[in-house]
Amino acid sequence: DGRGPYTRTLKTRAIETGLAGACLLELRGCALKDFAMEDHHYATYETPEEAEEVYRRLIKQPEEIAEMARSFNEHVTKKLSPQVFWHTVFSYLRAHSLLDAYHS
Repeated sequence: DGRGPYTRTLKTRAIETGLAGACLLELRGCALKDFAMEDHHYATYETPEEAEEVYRRLIKQPEEIAEMARSFNEHVTKKLSPQVFWHTVFSYLRAHSLLDAYHS
């Protein structure tokens, strides 16, 4: 319902959904909005009733679902995949000479 302490954190399930190539329906204004485009990479809702309306609309539009899923998969693969994450981590460690210090 959008009122818990973790409602505005990026959920692993969002990344997993993108990597799986599935269409995601997520709370409008969630933390994912900082990483992907609402209503382009994933569908949004504000209330449980709106979530049901969005679902019922999308289920009748398989081509829209497929395009949203494809777009989200491409975006997550390029920006949020485990490979991108670990590359960023190790690049940071190398840039700050922390990786060499760890192996000494």
